[in-house]
Amino acid sequence: MGRLGSGPIIPWPLPDAATLAKCPELSEKVRTLLLWPRRFKAAGLAMGLGQLASPPDRLPLTYENLPRNDTLADAYDLAGRANTAARVRDCGRRWVCYMCGTTGKEWRVPWRCHDRNCPVCAKIRAARLFHKYSRFVERPGLKMVTLTVPSVKFITHDYVCGLRKQVSRLLHRKEFREAWVGGFYGIETTWSAEHGYHVHVHLLVEGAYVSWPKLKAAWSSITGHKAVVWINAADNPRQAFKYPLKTNDLESMGVPRLAAYLIAVKGLRLAQVFGSWHPSYKGGRGLDDGQDDLGAETAELAAVDDKQERLACPYCGKCDYSYVVTAVGVDVSAVPLARGDWRKGVWTLDG
Repeated sequence: MGRLGSGPIIPWPLPDAATLAKCPELSEKVRTLLLWPRRFKAAGLAMGLGQLASPPDRLPLTYENLPRNDTLADAYDLAGRANTAARVRDCGRRWVCYMCGTTGKEWRVPWRCHDRNCPVCAKIRAARLFHKYSRFVERPGLKMVTLTVPSVKFITHDYVCGLRKQVSRLLHRKEFREAWVGGFYGIETTWSAEHGYHVHVHLLVEGAYVSWPKLKAAWSSITGHKAVVWINAADNPRQAFKYPLKTNDLESMGVPRLAAYLIAVKGLRLAQVFGSWHPSYKGGRGLDDGQDDLGAETAELAAVDDKQERLACPYCGKCDYSYVVTAVGVDVSAVPLARGDWRKGVWTLDG
């Protein structure tokens, strides 16, 4: 996965063969883009672009999700969510152009759908959450916990909702409420032809160690199944925190099964902080399902996520700027490309 802006930036949709013939430099960049990774190869050959000897080491993040988003958009259409499907299709194909109110200088970033199931936006969201809660990762006594339930051939809203309630019941039990003062969990779903949907939970918890037999017995009694569970010390806490933030591999499901998954998880929060990690924590040990930025559904977003507004201007360091969102296919290559640096809280110009 290349970082934003690494490699050539090509307007999307890609120009046709006649246009490429008039611009050899652009044609070479398109060949480079299409022939790496492998999934672009067929599209490149279909356009008659031929082969390229040495593909680039990294692909621009802007285009990494384009082939996959079509599958996700089709699934949203099948699930009856046409507006979301349209946003997902446009992800990375439009630009947000900013203008500094102090210097009058401009910069641009790719427009994003901010859908939690979008392959790229999910990674951006995970990076923001990692940055937001990274201060907890430095605390001692962190444990990695995995809770599983039997795989199912068909997934429903009640099934996923029931799993969330079972996790809540476990965390509310006295022995776990006293042992774990806080933490973060994420619900991950994988699919295979042999087993169907496998929904499981990754947790990073702060507190005392709970023995594996006790954890297994408690989870089995709650779920009613012979559960498979894991618990071990988080030797590398920063790496361990990435497990609850993992994005689902939805592409392998195919459109019909993915549509069923989207229907099943609609309106459900799949990532949650609890205890002392929760923003509303006031010293008690109880859990709180209050609203925060882990909300269940992506709102009907305006042109730009308001979190982007919090990043400072790359020229003057202030947050006094305006923006406009382009239509698909508009050429803004003359405007400098930027990416968000969430650690420093500023837009940084690429190159």
